[in-house]
Amino acid sequence: MRKEINILFWGSPVPDNEEYRLPGFSRAGNLAQRGIAEGLFACCGKRLSVLGFQPIQAWPRYKRVWVCGRTIKFESGLSVHLFPSLNILLARELFRGLIAFFSTIIWCLKYSKDNRTILTYNLYTPPFPFIYCAAKLTRTPIVPIIFDIGLPPGSLGRLRDWIYHHGERVAKRYIPQAQGVCVIVDKIRDIYAPCGHALRVDGGVSPDVLCRLFALDRSAQSSKIRLVMAGSVAPHNGIDLLLEALKRLPQELPIVVDVAGVGSGYGKLKAEASKDARLVVHGLLDLDELFLLYQDADVILNLRITEGMDTSTWFPSKFLEALVCGRCVLTTNVAHIKETYGKYCVVLEEETPEAVVSAIKKIMNMGRDKRDGIGRDARAYILSAHTWEKQARRIVMYCQGIVNHKFNNCIGMVQI
Repeated sequence: MRKEINILFWGSPVPDNEEYRLPGFSRAGNLAQRGIAEGLFACCGKRLSVLGFQPIQAWPRYKRVWVCGRTIKFESGLSVHLFPSLNILLARELFRGLIAFFSTIIWCLKYSKDNRTILTYNLYTPPFPFIYCAAKLTRTPIVPIIFDIGLPPGSLGRLRDWIYHHGERVAKRYIPQAQGVCVIVDKIRDIYAPCGHALRVDGGVSPDVLCRLFALDRSAQSSKIRLVMAGSVAPHNGIDLLLEALKRLPQELPIVVDVAGVGSGYGKLKAEASKDARLVVHGLLDLDELFLLYQDADVILNLRITEGMDTSTWFPSKFLEALVCGRCVLTTNVAHIKETYGKYCVVLEEETPEAVVSAIKKIMNMGRDKRDGIGRDARAYILSAHTWEKQARRIVMYCQGIVNHKFNNCIGMVQI
């Protein structure tokens, strides 16, 4: 009989409200961490412990030197303990690392007679080497969940560039020594653990998203096709590609393009919107406002760039959110999208303005019934296989396999 497993998850899921939406808070990262934590809680209940630190930008970029600890209780029953923290860059990571080291040892000793595994969300906060050393001392399997890794395009300044390069060295040294790894795309395993095994977990749909899903039946028929793009307004997310495509679309075509989000390309977007009435800029929306936008959409755009910049270790978190909305999704071929999701969306063959124009015209010519049918099938598929509870169950089974030495001699992607 398979014994149940105790899991310690190092992450920082917090409520998405004004109290926590401070500089350093990432909605995409928070949704992922909360999804993982609540999915694990649904599987493990009280056998799950979630520890972390409040996500906040370090002093002097944000004027808070000390961050108080607290325990957060979510409606699902999930409890998250956030430790207090010194918030001065570099010193902060040492401080957090030491807390994580001793807290991990205490947790491992508490469950020393039971099956147990440590999970971490990425490698940065708290620094992975401290948790790894605690896991090694207590002979506890450790499995990092890697959703964010690699060097960002361009320069972020000398200090931040050094931090990212240091993170790369940590990743290449420690990921191969972990007992397993969960990756958002296969390329991460190929680069950082080529001789090991990994479980691909490309994200999930959180309860926050599920509770906002709307009925797919449309009562009103609009004469215009509404396209929606949501997420960071930045070159890597395809904002330049969209704007160039829009210039090539004939003005008489009945389309409206809604863009929700902020980022480095926001100024350019606003300037273009002032010249083109088809472009509507919404800025950063909360989830309720965003889902009202999705509900009115005919097509949701996912234009993550894969050519001309290295985004091979990234996967767009908004993609699964777009699919579960039940609207036709137009996407670039990021990672395994065509292979896994190709029948539930329209995939661009090229990342050029001309290809985007051609795809939009093709979708317009489909007719509403066919477009809505693609969206309806996409929602059904995501709900059947890609909720966070289902993804968390796969993670737990993977951890159980590691504890039971099932994957010791396995190299490659593990399918569960």
